[in-house]
Amino acid sequence: MFDVRLLILCDEDRLHFFIVKKDTSKANELYQKGCDLDDGLACGNLGSNYAKGNGLNKDISKANALYQKGCNLDDGKACNNLGYNYAKGNGLNIDIS
Repeated sequence: MFDVRLLILCDEDRLHFFIVKKDTSKANELYQKGCDLDDGLACGNLGSNYAKGNGLNKDISKANALYQKGCNLDDGKACNNLGYNYAKGNGLNIDIS
């Protein structure tokens, strides 16, 4: 089975149909490039892929570091994901002293 998406766009008088092949590896490469250029959304998206293991080895600690960077760059979703992981204790060393 192929992992493709159907993209439908319309302009004023017609529909355009495109078949788009999913490429997680390329997406992660571009997210990394964006994050390196201080794009918070890219950092958050890359963090989510680390958290889920989408095209990368699952690594919650790496995901949290990327969420933190994304949050510092004003990406609300990254802040939310990091907050969720704090609430659940996912991949974080929590000092209870």
